[in-house]
Amino acid sequence: MQPRLRTLVFVAVTVLLVGCSSNPSRDAEVPEPLPDLEPRLAVERLWRARVGDIQLDSTVRLRASAQGDRMYVANRSGTVSALDLGTGDPLWSHDLDAKLSGGVGASEGLVLVGSLDGELFALDAQTGAQRWQAPLSSELLSPPAVNYRAVVALTVDERLHALDPETGTSLWNYDAAVPVLSLRGNGAPVLTDDLAIAGLGSGKLVAVVLENGIRAWDVTIAEPEGRSELERMIDVDGDPVLSGGLVFAVAYQGRVGAVDLQGRLRWSRAIPSHLTPAVDLRTLYVVGEDGVVHARAKDTGDERWTQSALRHRRLSPPTRHGDWLVMADDAGQLFVLDAASGDLVHHQSLGGDAILTAPVSTDAGLALLDDAGHLQLIHLVPTQQ
Repeated sequence: MQPRLRTLVFVAVTVLLVGCSSNPSRDAEVPEPLPDLEPRLAVERLWRARVGDIQLDSTVRLRASAQGDRMYVANRSGTVSALDLGTGDPLWSHDLDAKLSGGVGASEGLVLVGSLDGELFALDAQTGAQRWQAPLSSELLSPPAVNYRAVVALTVDERLHALDPETGTSLWNYDAAVPVLSLRGNGAPVLTDDLAIAGLGSGKLVAVVLENGIRAWDVTIAEPEGRSELERMIDVDGDPVLSGGLVFAVAYQGRVGAVDLQGRLRWSRAIPSHLTPAVDLRTLYVVGEDGVVHARAKDTGDERWTQSALRHRRLSPPTRHGDWLVMADDAGQLFVLDAASGDLVHHQSLGGDAILTAPVSTDAGLALLDDAGHLQLIHLVPTQQ
């Protein structure tokens, strides 16, 4: 067995022991009871649709995507579907006869998903017809990114693949070094007009030139600490987020950092996380490994507020929606924080099935995908005081 393959096998086998959960010490912690709240919001369900088997785990990282007046979603059995955003009515579905594990990415008229067998599929966003299929080096556990220049996918073996959006022809591959031990998974890359930017298991953020696949820069978000390989895991496992000329990334058991598009680290703070952060015009929101929610100034990293009422809950990534910061958990609870103050203003069960992907904010409402394969659209309605 070649050295690289030995490393990948070790990663895959070992990380199955820890899965994609957060710090193992959290599993023994009991969340605090939720406080009784004065009613400020009501949840109005607009529609709910069954989209098939999701069951997120260390091998499946499927999430819904909204584009225009449509929602796109895939299930692990291989069916990709488009639904009307306003009504939840099905528009088309396509069975790929594949074990899907990463997606959905949607833009530029394409719907993109990847499989456990390392295949990338591109479907026509309007009709669902398959446009092309391309082999990758390993399985895909995050949505591909796409713009007018390229489709870019980050596979589990830490390779960035760039493909032609029209044909699926390979444009280039960028191969990063795989650490000895890593979380099984990775975030979706983010694209600018000129760069593909991705988080790596080494705790680094790397930018690759879209035109030729040459590395433009890399920046260390977190340095490994501790004696054991488990303690030294520092994956940038959530998606990097681009906003206002800065890229924000978080590292498991590490830090959150802001990097400009020239590759300069603008600030860094000790907030370990494996979840994609949320961002608005002035603030970055991070859910820490312990369930504490942090709001930091985008430009400086200075603290705006910290909310610990959800400590030790297994939360989804946060989403900014209107005046609120919204997330859910593995018990199907919805949590709404006031984005300005951090106050917990609403919590409610949405049915008991785990919701571990970020809620999707749309003009029509807030879309949530649960582990049992239900996609629903809700409104947050302010109540009269």
